[in-house]
Amino acid sequence: MAVKALDHDMCPKGKVLPGGILEPVSGRSFLFFGTNYKTCDFFVDGLFLWWEERKQELCALKQLVINVDNGPECSGRRTQFLFRSV
Repeated sequence: MAVKALDHDMCPKGKVLPGGILEPVSGRSFLFFGTNYKTCDFFVDGLFLWWEERKQELCALKQLVINVDNGPECSGRRTQFLFRSV
């Protein structure tokens, strides 16, 4: 008996949204996914995942420069973003 399939998922249980980190010197990119898009927690959680993935290779780093797009959720004036980043 043939099963009729839908071509669209009409009842999603949730949404997962992408974020990314680009390492300009090496050209490597890191994609991460989360559900709390456009929040400082989303970005800092992504940084944490990136560091967990790369810390073995980058353990000799003395300084890390993070360039963000300075949108409202990751602005240097947002205390929650700064608190989570530190």
